[in-house]
Amino acid sequence: MKREMLAAAVALVFAGGAIAADPATPKVESRISSDFNTFAGSTANSSSLVSGLRTGSPITLTSTDPKGVVTETTFTPLTGKMGYGNVNISLALAKQNLANLGYTQPTPEQIQVALNGGSFTTTGADGKPVITNMTGVLDLRSQGMGWGKIAQTY
Repeated sequence: MKREMLAAAVALVFAGGAIAADPATPKVESRISSDFNTFAGSTANSSSLVSGLRTGSPITLTSTDPKGVVTETTFTPLTGKMGYGNVNISLALAKQNLANLGYTQPTPEQIQVALNGGSFTTTGADGKPVITNMTGVLDLRSQGMGWGKIAQTY
């Protein structure tokens, strides 16, 4: 599993380099964003992720529960501004880390924790709360860790 994560990270570095070289900013943001629509839960959420990671500005993610209650989760990326390649890699590693834990359709809170670190609570099969603690992709990156090492950590 670690080798697969490392290989994916290396492939993303090369793909990210091609993305970063593209001068058509709206096209680049749109392309990255579209790759993460399902992961983020909506086009608006994936756009907020890409834009916030790129500019280092607050990211707001929304979700609607089955009763129609809308919840907003807002956070600021720990890394500040990032290039498009780094944005792509960050989201890919966060997505893979959550998938490894069984969260293939994560909530905004889970995405925030996968990126910045922290914990979230879910309900286990037995009805009891399950607390998941994660070291975030951006937390590790902000400490100077390279993408390959971050992928190996997961």
